Amino acid sequence: MTGDRSLLAGRIAALCEDKVAFKLAEKEDYALIGLRPREMPDEIPPGRAFRAGSGAELQVALLAPDASGQGQAAALHSIAAQCRSRDAAVPAARRPFRVDLLPSRITFADAWQLRTASAGPLWGMVGVGGDTLTALGPDLASGVPCFIVAGPAKSGRSTILLSMARSFLAAGTPLVLAAPRPSPLRLLASSPGLVGLFDTPELGDADLAGALASFSGPGVVLIDDAEMLHDCGAASELSRLIAFGADSGRALVFAGDAESVGVGFSGWQVEARRARRGCLTAPTAVPEGELIGVRLPRDVVSQPASPGRCLLNTGDGSLITVTVPAE
Repeated sequence: MTGDRSLLAGRIAALCEDKVAFKLAEKEDYALIGLRPREMPDEIPPGRAFRAGSGAELQVALLAPDASGQGQAAALHSIAAQCRSRDAAVPAARRPFRVDLLPSRITFADAWQLRTASAGPLWGMVGVGGDTLTALGPDLASGVPCFIVAGPAKSGRSTILLSMARSFLAAGTPLVLAAPRPSPLRLLASSPGLVGLFDTPELGDADLAGALASFSGPGVVLIDDAEMLHDCGAASELSRLIAFGADSGRALVFAGDAESVGVGFSGWQVEARRARRGCLTAPTAVPEGELIGVRLPRDVVSQPASPGRCLLNTGDGSLITVTVPAE
């Protein structure tokens, strides 16, 4: 571990016998590693360190003539760039694992470039994440063809639906959208590939069946504010979609308030929970994990909402934090 003076003064320092100190701001601070401040030199060259207890001097090799922190960091970046160029042809399986920085914001175009080659017509991009930054989302062609987005209002549920909708359209997959309240999904009203848009709290069985009949191949139904359509006229058609949609390459994605969506003992939303996959935005209670088929750790409950982030389970039972495209 590396750190400033506070690392030497903390409890962890007492558990570590092997310590070295570079030039410290105050001579008295060397006493923290068992050295006598009065015996320390007044001038300490760059890269020089002292071992705890014995006071043995160490010299760390400099990467460039510029011994400043900025100069050494620039040299390290230059070495990394040379290595990337030199080893560009090395297969990914033979490379060291990476730990990429999770961006706080990313565009849809940039996120879309990070998808894998195996993404099919029913793969929906939720966002980006992982040690090696990758576009992540469920493949609704396998298992129960459903995906649930749950969270409080204004927490980013509709943004997730919009990202998934745009990814389906980019793959050439037709969509049926239902948005009983104002929603970003309505921005897709003129998009090629949209075969139906229902923007009222009433969704009839015949209306949805007619829209689904427009699918000549794989297709997806996306519903925002799904708690308003829990007992809608199309409930039986949605149940059929959940039960038999996988046979014809059709899938359902819906979002709603975590306290209202999927509750009860029956109905199409309860049936959709059998997919055991989905994502949560700002969970407030441990049982919310049951909506997406995971055991929710207590340390993620009631955390302050992080705009543009969600907890994703693609169906393997593991939670991963992803950044959702903002535009």
